[in-house]
Amino acid sequence: MEDLLKEYVEYKLSNYKVLTKLSENKKSKIFLVQHVETNVIYVKKILINYDIEVYKEIQNIRSIYTPYIYEVLEYSGKLILIEEFINGSTLEKTLENISEPLSEIKTIEYIICLCNILEKLHSLKKPIIHRDIKPSNIIISNDDVLKLIDYDVARTYKIEENHDTVIMGTHEYAPPEQFGFSQTDCRSDIYSIGILMNFMTTKDYLKNKKNDGILKEVIEKCTKFLPNDRYQSVRELKEELKLKLNAYKEDSICRVNLSNMGLSEIEPLDLKEKIDVFGNIFDKEIENYKYKPDNMTLKNFYKAIPGFRSGQTWKSIIACIWYIFLMLIVVIIFPTSKNIYEDAMMFFMFIVLTILYTNFLNIRKHIPIINNLKIYIRILGYVLYTFIIIMITGALLNI
Repeated sequence: MEDLLKEYVEYKLSNYKVLTKLSENKKSKIFLVQHVETNVIYVKKILINYDIEVYKEIQNIRSIYTPYIYEVLEYSGKLILIEEFINGSTLEKTLENISEPLSEIKTIEYIICLCNILEKLHSLKKPIIHRDIKPSNIIISNDDVLKLIDYDVARTYKIEENHDTVIMGTHEYAPPEQFGFSQTDCRSDIYSIGILMNFMTTKDYLKNKKNDGILKEVIEKCTKFLPNDRYQSVRELKEELKLKLNAYKEDSICRVNLSNMGLSEIEPLDLKEKIDVFGNIFDKEIENYKYKPDNMTLKNFYKAIPGFRSGQTWKSIIACIWYIFLMLIVVIIFPTSKNIYEDAMMFFMFIVLTILYTNFLNIRKHIPIINNLKIYIRILGYVLYTFIIIMITGALLNI
């Protein structure tokens, strides 16, 4: 039986020729190999410490955020893997090659990608905990896609166990429970993500230097000592990061719109403050703007009008159609109307709805519910205020 297994493994491996050795240590050997028929490049790993159950599960996962595993072969106390080759650099080398830390926004984008693959791993019937999330175990491909690699110390979560039997992982990124206090679970990876985010944005460990930007509270929650005080799932963490990212992007759009209006440049504000108090941000920023007569001219005034602020053609076309419709009400309907009051009220309702839905002069920041960062709450707000405006118009018509 063992001879048959040996022949099978040798047959499988005979399809790949070794090009070069990439690395070697006490736990593994890694080679760059090429398929003898297709000439496709792969990575061959020989592992001594491993959990074959983990790799068989990962082999069934299709995700752009982790290399695909083509072969999982076990023989003579070793695990042999044939993996997808990723052309890129580790996050560790990426950080070494830049003088400044990554921006918080770029960090958020990368961590959302990391959460995507971890969400798949944590959602398996037997959740897989990576337990060694760190810059050297993350590759940034040449097309700027994050890939999580090296599941050498990963394990499946077992309900019946109350602590890990073996202490593994990298000390600086490991949560307290990984040192034997309790069994590691999905929240252990969340702890490591917190340390990772701090390192990406400061180029130092949390114990030496803390992030003081928009990710400060997120990192603090990720790295709480007790797992129950952290985010309870990577999905929860991912949603929080998406809110931060969407708020930043929306703020950037507002900045561009104000710039297009001919206003002077924004004085720098702390990005954390901008996102945390997004509903009030432009109260402070508008104070830093000066409407200069030489800037606000008839030539550029139209850039303040909804539909023309972004400079996008399709928005301008829709705006023109809508404004022509409103003008027709004034030019054609009003002069022939038998009930000028009723028509005026309807015209007023259209104007108010236009101001509301186009966020004219950033009116949304003043209105509860629709100034919320969560999209579904904003949608409910728009529905509610539309209903209120229609009801008020109807009530005024009955006076």
